[in-house]
Amino acid sequence: MPLRPRQASRSIFNISMSQIDSAYGVLETDMLAEIQRMRALGIADAEIFNRISDSLNNSLDLFSKFKGAVEKELDIVVGKTAQLESNVALSEQEKLRWELDPTVEEHCSDCLRNSASGQKSFDEWSLMGLPGMGNTQCGSYCKCTLT
Repeated sequence: MPLRPRQASRSIFNISMSQIDSAYGVLETDMLAEIQRMRALGIADAEIFNRISDSLNNSLDLFSKFKGAVEKELDIVVGKTAQLESNVALSEQEKLRWELDPTVEEHCSDCLRNSASGQKSFDEWSLMGLPGMGNTQCGSYCKCTLT
């Protein structure tokens, strides 16, 4: 049985939080290595603290990579959650059509096929895979909607 949109929202959130936790682990490991490197060069702890604080305040170096990873995951979870919540609102509709996102230049063959397959019930689309659920060739990058 396919995941319902609310279950999928929780799953996407949990996956994103796991990715953010993993990015934090990388930051922590890299930060410890950088501190050891600076100490090996004879840099005093006060100066190390100043350099790390400056990097943090200005989103430089290791913090820039961490910030990018977190922003990417937040974009994914917010976008997918909004898409799934839209699916919840539409689930009460009698028949739905797969609509291609007009901002996407090139659609995958699954989305093209789905958009040409006519109207289906929400449960029928759920079995095939809802937009953005990862069941299409474009995976979680799908921007299509049901209308």
